[in-house]
Amino acid sequence: PMAPNESSVVVTHQPSAPSPGLVLFNSEEQSDIVFLVGEDEANIWRFPAHSFIVENASPIFKAIVDSTDRSSAAVDRQITKKINYCKPEIFRIILRHIYTAEISITSVPNALTLFTAGNQFLLNDLCRLCLTFLYDNCSVDNVLEMLSHFSQFSYLRPTFLDPDLQSFVGSGGGMGSPVHCNRQSSIQFADNCDNILNELITRCYYTLDRSAAVILMSDGFANLDHDLVVKILSRDTLDVPSEWVVFESIRRWSCQQCTRQCREMSGENMRAVLGKALYCPRYLTMSVDEFVRGPHASDLLSDGERQALLARLTGDTQVPMPVHLTGRKLDVRRRFVERPSLEGRLAAAADQPSSSMGLAADSVSANGAASNANVGSNAGIIAKKKSTSKKLLNGLGDLVICVIRLLD
Repeated sequence: PMAPNESSVVVTHQPSAPSPGLVLFNSEEQSDIVFLVGEDEANIWRFPAHSFIVENASPIFKAIVDSTDRSSAAVDRQITKKINYCKPEIFRIILRHIYTAEISITSVPNALTLFTAGNQFLLNDLCRLCLTFLYDNCSVDNVLEMLSHFSQFSYLRPTFLDPDLQSFVGSGGGMGSPVHCNRQSSIQFADNCDNILNELITRCYYTLDRSAAVILMSDGFANLDHDLVVKILSRDTLDVPSEWVVFESIRRWSCQQCTRQCREMSGENMRAVLGKALYCPRYLTMSVDEFVRGPHASDLLSDGERQALLARLTGDTQVPMPVHLTGRKLDVRRRFVERPSLEGRLAAAADQPSSSMGLAADSVSANGAASNANVGSNAGIIAKKKSTSKKLLNGLGDLVICVIRLLD
């Protein structure tokens, strides 16, 4: 069984300058909008907020604020907005991040939940932090949880389904503009996060390939959905000592699915739940002994399939292969491809022959590189100082604005 999916690493992102949000977060002072958040009517949390802060967080929050009827705000002072597609505990973390730029990610499940919520609200920075945390903490223990989560992840693409703006729009707001704004923003959001997400998925599959013998026999694998099982077992790069491991993994998976569907664990029912996953093992790469003790002795394959496969393994070509078994990779061996480490790639680059332009050219190149390095280093220091000063001034400016608003 797999170890519990918890990470001991905590990622905390903090702002570099003071912010009005440090004072106004979760405060009724100057609050002009209230969020009532909860998926269950019996568990609704109330969050006072400030439109001049939340509207700058993302296009979604801007649509919420822009849809507010300001005339009613003048009477009631606070506008109430309901959000019924986010857990209140998660919304509080998001709201705190908007106000203070702080975020604490404590585990892989926590990062996945925050990433999903951050994507719903198009919070680009939050999603980047979550994806980076997941990349740094990808391991044998949690790779299936990540792949299962992202296998259902289609909302970073241009086919993004907008959140239910009915809960955003007040009597003074129209549906046309916010929807268009959110759809366009989702496309831009996809462009910003796609690279990190692709790198994460690549790392997940590499981790899976490298430890396939352990992962395929885990309880987590037995609980995956059918499409992801087929996608994993169709890979040519799984590092398994024998296809018996792959066959045993689908047998265990089919037993678990029969249990969950209240079906008898008969050969017929197990074949029914397996579908095309039954033909993912590369049966013709097994030894005769492995095939006889495994697939041939089970009820998963039909009599005709068992006879045809055993005949091929023993060299008998007279028995015809069933049509539905032709064209599959039943005789293609898997081969794990080791990815070179960063140190290995740097060493390989250093070992490449240099240009044959002579010692003088090499000397000039070296001197030029050193000079450029010094210039680049100095420029980097200056740019860093300017960036720090700019952040500090912006933070102080926001604080002054906040004080003026409070005095008014």
